[in-house]
Amino acid sequence: MNTKEENFLTKKFILEQKDKLQKKLFFLISENASLHDPTLTIKDIKDKRIAEIKKALERIKKGSYGYCQYQGCGMPIERKRLEAKPQIYSCLNCARKHG
Repeated sequence: MNTKEENFLTKKFILEQKDKLQKKLFFLISENASLHDPTLTIKDIKDKRIAEIKKALERIKKGSYGYCQYQGCGMPIERKRLEAKPQIYSCLNCARKHG
């Protein structure tokens, strides 16, 4: 695979992740709106997830999506990790080190 193909696949993957994040964000916001009397705990968890997704979308815009944000590590985040949780912001190594 040449560099042009790799760049295309990387861009395609990021666009797919962006779409997943936007769908999750829409779902969480609409689910929040439909809850009649959410407990503080449920609302806090949802608000945190919404914030994580918005931050991930911002990293996509800035071009830093897919790279570890933990204390300036900057290493690429494992693709399977991003596929499982698109809003993830740290590589596995940093997650293990820093909990």
